[in-house]
Amino acid sequence: MMPYNTEYIKQCFIVGAMFLLVSSCSADKEGSVTDVVSRWNGREIVFPENSIFTIQGKDIVDFQFHDAEFKILCYVDEKGYMPFLKQLGLWNHYIMGLNATMGRLVPVIFYVNANDTDELNMVLQHEDFRYPLCIDQSGELNRINHFPTQIDFQTFLLDKANRVVGIGNPIRNINVEKVYYDIMSNRERESLITRISTEISVDATEIDFGQIPIGVEQTQTITISNIGQK
Repeated sequence: MMPYNTEYIKQCFIVGAMFLLVSSCSADKEGSVTDVVSRWNGREIVFPENSIFTIQGKDIVDFQFHDAEFKILCYVDEKGYMPFLKQLGLWNHYIMGLNATMGRLVPVIFYVNANDTDELNMVLQHEDFRYPLCIDQSGELNRINHFPTQIDFQTFLLDKANRVVGIGNPIRNINVEKVYYDIMSNRERESLITRISTEISVDATEIDFGQIPIGVEQTQTITISNIGQK
């Protein structure tokens, strides 16, 4: 597998941090926005074993997301619980648009730390939210990973190895949404380049013309051969 364009990902992180900095009222006790982004860039998210995902609290689903090229993790703590309920319609719209734009399923993984499961499931049904969701009453996901306390920093774009390649909530900030899309699209372009690339050989890598008198033309031939399979 071709390695990620790490410089591009880094630039996207910086851009995302700038957008978050503009949109955030203040930095919390964990440090500045850029500090938080820097600490999470490339960090692996560890998921609890035997997490149970349901749809509207009724149907248990076998939610397979680990092998996806990209996935979005949204962790919801007690502070972010009410804002999340109000944004279910936006998440519905975003996920549908994301899959249509990317031309494939990009898993969006929801872990919600909710005490009142009846209320949560009622709202999920009312908003016709039909995506898998894990009700993490014990907060185990956060206990393992120790997420930032600001709700803007509890949503992550992850790669296939569950490493953080983007941070921020795409439905709360349109610029973060664009950064996520750019990162995923860049990976697509890299994969395409890998598929069509070939291998060449050159019979000379250096040419020494020595001293050339004024007005005298000198030429040299270099042979470049395609020795690859494409």
